[in-house]
Amino acid sequence: RSADSRRGRRFLQALRLLAFQASPPMASGASAAAAAAASGAGAGAPDPLRNALGSGTARINAGSFGLLLFGLAKWLESDRPGTRVLGLRLHAHGKPVGLRAAEVIMRRHKAGERFSEFEPALNFVAKQCWKDLFGQEVSLIRNKGTGTSYYIIDHTPLCNKFVRRDGTGLAGFMAGVAEGLVCAMGFKATVVAKPLEGSPRSVAFLVTLE
Repeated sequence: RSADSRRGRRFLQALRLLAFQASPPMASGASAAAAAAASGAGAGAPDPLRNALGSGTARINAGSFGLLLFGLAKWLESDRPGTRVLGLRLHAHGKPVGLRAAEVIMRRHKAGERFSEFEPALNFVAKQCWKDLFGQEVSLIRNKGTGTSYYIIDHTPLCNKFVRRDGTGLAGFMAGVAEGLVCAMGFKATVVAKPLEGSPRSVAFLVTLE
């Protein structure tokens, strides 16, 4: 069991590192900044925030991310199989990634003091953050009849690109990342991944302000 725990921790550490070191279709400049901070880069090191987020040479690809995420998912469900339990565990591991990524992305785009309202913050998540982390901008739709919940619609979620599973697949990880991003912007909210009716490959991320 201890060997399984060590293997799971290695999967998680590698996955978090990839989330900050990838170039599109994941992040580039933002990821490099976080990686530099995590490694304790010295004062003489170049500031990666000066580079455009889409520039630079790719250090990994989406396939590597997918492989590690699949390995993490297999480890997480080794003792308690089930789609719901796996989704919750992936969410828990994704949220710290979002919390760290938000700080770097907002600093890079000078958005630290831009959001006093919920909807503009979510629009930034759906457009800039999603593009930097997952390779594309996605749609933001207000939940009818409420002013405190929205849907982020991703028709080709990166987490499910190489994995075929029922429901939302491995998108619980992306839901956790999204929740971390929103919380880092100063809003207490929850994010839940849901299947999109009539579009089996799509995922709707329900964001609810508490």
